[in-house]
Amino acid sequence: MKRAAEEKSAGLIQELEKMRAQFSELQVSNERLSQQVDTLQQQVSGEETLKAAFEDYKRQQDQMVEQRCAEMDARLDAMSVDFDEDLYPHMLTSIAGRRWVIGHGLRLATMKCAESMEMR
Repeated sequence: MKRAAEEKSAGLIQELEKMRAQFSELQVSNERLSQQVDTLQQQVSGEETLKAAFEDYKRQQDQMVEQRCAEMDARLDAMSVDFDEDLYPHMLTSIAGRRWVIGHGLRLATMKCAESMEMR
């Protein structure tokens, strides 16, 4: 009986040592996993910061594009008004002038052609 108790005690001591070793391994594994969690949290935090900065930059660029488009629209409207008010009346004069030049040129060419035929 004493011997059985000693054997049982020795078996329990071995089991206790195995459990202590396993506990130690689990603690090391837990520390490693905790470090990985911290690293991943830092990465996520960095990515969120980067994403927020990108969204802010994108919003600023969108505002700049909208502002430039509004300025260009205003300029085009002003040019349209200027064209209608200032240039349109002169276009008729320009067309009439070109018509006169073309007509005069044709008359001169016809006269020269007729003169050259008479000279023959």
